[in-house]
Amino acid sequence: MNGYSDLTFIDKKDGYMVIACDVSAGIGDREHDIIKLDPFKCGYYAAFVPVVELLSIRAKAEVFVNTLSVEYDPTAKKIIEGIREVMENSYGELPLTGSTEDNINTTFTSIGITIIAKISKEGANKVINPSKEFIEEIIDSKLYLVGKPKVGKEFLEEEIVGNAGECISLDAVIKLSDDKNNLVLLPIGSKGIAYEISVLEKRFGLQYHKNIEDDFKEDIDMKKSAGPSTAILVISKTRPDCFKYVVELGDFQYEKME
Repeated sequence: MNGYSDLTFIDKKDGYMVIACDVSAGIGDREHDIIKLDPFKCGYYAAFVPVVELLSIRAKAEVFVNTLSVEYDPTAKKIIEGIREVMENSYGELPLTGSTEDNINTTFTSIGITIIAKISKEGANKVINPSKEFIEEIIDSKLYLVGKPKVGKEFLEEEIVGNAGECISLDAVIKLSDDKNNLVLLPIGSKGIAYEISVLEKRFGLQYHKNIEDDFKEDIDMKKSAGPSTAILVISKTRPDCFKYVVELGDFQYEKME
């Protein structure tokens, strides 16, 4: 069994089973939810995170599972509608199963999402066992930030309510995944850009060379949480053009020996 980012790989004869999961808690329309949000949108963004992780490695989802801390009707039904929209827009019609809490009258929202997917050995090896040739391609490429990291009320007020359009969209992630010029995609999580770059350094045995575009140097917080995968790192041969917020961050080279 291998891991990469927040994904788990289980070796099978014809490829790998990939498990992606995420949780959302305290966000919803119930009494004790900290951030108030429509249940449909709660479901959408809860599913968005693991879907982006799978699209990033070009894995094919097979089953979506939800575990919800709310009653089925009406709250869970709305959450499931949001999950279904992400699923169908990214992978089409798939089995969607799960469970709801219909015995206890809960006062806050909790959503667990698990997606079971598959990927070929060739596709998986690019991130869990990269070849020397693939690493050379990475060295000849640039690192880009696509989407602006936002979290919590900032994300709610600016993106969901304000429609600023600075955070990565599902459509943009699908386009990034489809473009073979993009060698590596890595969603940014709660630990921020710097942490995810360190993951890439360790994975490929390379050293990051920081070179942020002048217009964005004061705008980029390398340690800020990106909330529900509001931004993604892209190692690419060409500058991504599928989204309006794109920043070149530098590149990767072999580590210098002291």
